[in-house]
Amino acid sequence: MASVNFEYTASIIVKDVRYPELSAVVKVYITVTPVNQYYPQCHPPFSHNIKKNSPLSYIVGRVNATDRDWRFNDLRYSIIGGNPFPPLFIIDPHLGFIQLINTLQYEKRSVYKLEILIVDVNQDIIPDPINQKTTNCTITVNVEDTSITCYPWYIRTTICSTLPTRSSVANLNCKSWNSDFSYEITGGNTDQMFLVDQGNIFTKKTFNFLYPGIITPPNYEVLVVVSDNSQPYTSATATVAIQVVYCTTTTVTTTHTTTHTTRTTRIATMVDYYWAPDPWFVALMTVTGVLLLLLLLFIILKLLRRYGLCLPPPDEACKPLLQENSFTIIRNEPKIESNESIETGVLQTIEDETTMIVNQIPTEFDGKAVDPLTGKEYLYNSVTGERRWI
Repeated sequence: MASVNFEYTASIIVKDVRYPELSAVVKVYITVTPVNQYYPQCHPPFSHNIKKNSPLSYIVGRVNATDRDWRFNDLRYSIIGGNPFPPLFIIDPHLGFIQLINTLQYEKRSVYKLEILIVDVNQDIIPDPINQKTTNCTITVNVEDTSITCYPWYIRTTICSTLPTRSSVANLNCKSWNSDFSYEITGGNTDQMFLVDQGNIFTKKTFNFLYPGIITPPNYEVLVVVSDNSQPYTSATATVAIQVVYCTTTTVTTTHTTTHTTRTTRIATMVDYYWAPDPWFVALMTVTGVLLLLLLLFIILKLLRRYGLCLPPPDEACKPLLQENSFTIIRNEPKIESNESIETGVLQTIEDETTMIVNQIPTEFDGKAVDPLTGKEYLYNSVTGERRWI
């Protein structure tokens, strides 16, 4: 229909049946009105990757959408969700290209899910916004780290002292968004015994071992810097710990009896164990020991004071608590007021005489104890509290 501009043309011939035959031609034009009846469709890919150091105006990807209504694929795009503030992405409203407009923060966020609104337009002979149809499409943007990663970062291996040159020792498995790597040994390669080629560590020289003495060092800690040849420049350092052990070569010796003797390989491993604490640990243990010693001294002083191990001067220890023959005589004279009765006076007189008799009786001690300060023993009366040294 679009090829004929949505219009059909027909020519109708009209004839009569009489003679002479007369005829006429009638032109008929049929116009087809476009109707917006299909929804826009969103197609893969729904995910795009971007490097964390990508420059501004970088094209992340394009939204792939179509519409079957005429005019075909006449769509408008807009981001309605998933775009942080301030915005990181914009979209071309006519073509659907997603573009980076701000700096990515990979350490804070690495995945963005953008909600894209797709609207069809100009599908009716007269544009009618009411009949417009829309579709939502979710596009995921993954931010990739540009740094180099090696698996593992630390490699420990043991090799034999009889290895020839160009023997493989270890292999570095490193990855990055840029596959163009370069490797370089920057440390630990004593006497230049090793070399690196495309991530593989090889022996460069033969080891000079004399049994039982060792000439070349038995332990190496080779540092390999891995760099990518791109901008911005990134690099990482991997460590390869190599232990060289003494090995005997397999030889065939000939005796007079033509007997062949084969010597087997023997691997000798020497391990040294030592403990080297950090300075902060030594300082902590010293302070803790001093505090414990002070606490122990304080407890000892408390115990000495409590149990009387610190004796007072001799003069004070010899002083008695009370006199041995201490009698209390209380003389109460009866007092009778003139206006009191005779009976009250008689009762008061009897009570005073009884008190005087009781007070004249010597004190009886019913208990025995030890003085905590002097350590001397004494007797005491549990009723009156009187004491007498023994």
